[in-house]
Amino acid sequence: MKTRLCSIILSIVILILILCGCGKKSGTTLPPLSALAPLPDSTIIEIVQNYDHDTLLVNWGQPVRIMEGNTGAVWKLDDTRDLLLFYNEYQKVFAAQIK
Repeated sequence: MKTRLCSIILSIVILILILCGCGKKSGTTLPPLSALAPLPDSTIIEIVQNYDHDTLLVNWGQPVRIMEGNTGAVWKLDDTRDLLLFYNEYQKVFAAQIK
């Protein structure tokens, strides 16, 4: 009886964690652009994956350019490099490029 009750409680806790988005990237974990600039390109690209457009706007402000159809945006990393982010249909970053 106790093991069944524990299993049910554990299942409920896991379901709650899944539904509330535990493990989802949030704005509190997104570093500022100034902190990303000194990092290697591959690290920056890995960090920005799966963030949504709204989180980027809240944390980084407006991009320097929005791509046609809101399919992506460009932010300035530093004086010589731009961070290009491409969004999927859910407005989440699925690809990034540094130029």
